[in-house]
Amino acid sequence: MMKAAPKKKRPASKMTNGMAHPPFQEFQVKTLDELVTELEKSKPAGSLVEVTPIEEMHHTSCMQEMSTVVVHGDETGLLQRPDELVAVYQYCAACKSAVRIL
Repeated sequence: MMKAAPKKKRPASKMTNGMAHPPFQEFQVKTLDELVTELEKSKPAGSLVEVTPIEEMHHTSCMQEMSTVVVHGDETGLLQRPDELVAVYQYCAACKSAVRIL
């Protein structure tokens, strides 16, 4: 009788472009500052984290305004090419949740 190979534990989250959150999975974050701090720690070297409130963007669960957090590879803050984008997140302060959309 053959024994099954032991199962390997998978990491809780998979790193994608240096970011620990998988795309399109909502997760809880107490504050926008906490999300930004986490992204600052895990961003690739030479990249920048920017936050922009978007008045036209509302969270479908509560219809409150969301903020967009962009991590890109241009320290000057001026995106020259779309491939400089590392990650894009949306954050809802009312629900205390975030989602990585890119």
